Amino acid sequence: VREEEIGAGGEFTSKLAIYQCSEDGRDCYPAAISNLSELTAGQIAQDPAISYVKGNWVVTWVEVKPNDPNDPTQGSAFKSVTAIGGNLDKLERLVESDEGTKGVRYVGLPDGRIGVTTRTSKDGEYKMCFTIADSWKDITAEFLASAKEIKGLEGLVVNDVSEEKKSWIGPNDMVELRRGVSLLFHIGRFEPNDTPDDDTTYNRVYDVAHCVLIPGTADNP
Repeated sequence: VREEEIGAGGEFTSKLAIYQCSEDGRDCYPAAISNLSELTAGQIAQDPAISYVKGNWVVTWVEVKPNDPNDPTQGSAFKSVTAIGGNLDKLERLVESDEGTKGVRYVGLPDGRIGVTTRTSKDGEYKMCFTIADSWKDITAEFLASAKEIKGLEGLVVNDVSEEKKSWIGPNDMVELRRGVSLLFHIGRFEPNDTPDDDTTYNRVYDVAHCVLIPGTADNP
C-alpha cells in the first residue's frame, strides 16, 4: 500500500508498506513480512504493485524526485523501480527505468516468458507499451525503454496540453490467460470542479478499463 500525509504537500510524503489480511478478510494491517521498507527508505515512493512471476515475488513502485521539496506546484521527476525475490523478506532491486516511466507491471506467459507493460510520458504524449523477456536477466533499463506501444489503445490518449481536453492511460494489473493476458488499466482525464469554496479549476477523474492483450513476439507484441 501507499501511505501519505494529508494536505497539499502530502504527495511528497508517500511511503510504501506491505499489509496483510486477516483469515476472514475483515481486517488489514501492516505486516513485518517484507524488506520493502528498507529498499524504499529515504525515498518518495508511490504506486506500488505486486505479482508472482516465474518463481519470484515482483514488487514495483515509482520513485519521485521533486523539483522543490517545499513546493509541490513546481513539479517533479519520476522513475519506476522493480524488485524481485523468492520471498517477500528478501527482495532485491532488479532494475530502474528511465525517467518518465510508470506502470511497470509483470506477468508470466503460457510459454514461460515474461510479459512487461510500461507507461511512458514525453513531451505531453502518453503511451502504454508492452514487451517480452525470456528471463529476468534480460530486463534492464534499455529493455524497458524498448517496449512498443500496444496496438488498439492509441485512441484513448488525447495529447493536448490543455486540462479540459487532456487524457491519459496506464496499466494497473495483468493476469495470465490461456491465450493472452487480461490487462486492467485506467483512463484519466480532467473535469471542471463544481465544489463550492474550492478554487481548484479541474479535478482528476479516472475510469476503469480492461482488454485482452495478445502477446505476439518480442519484436512485434
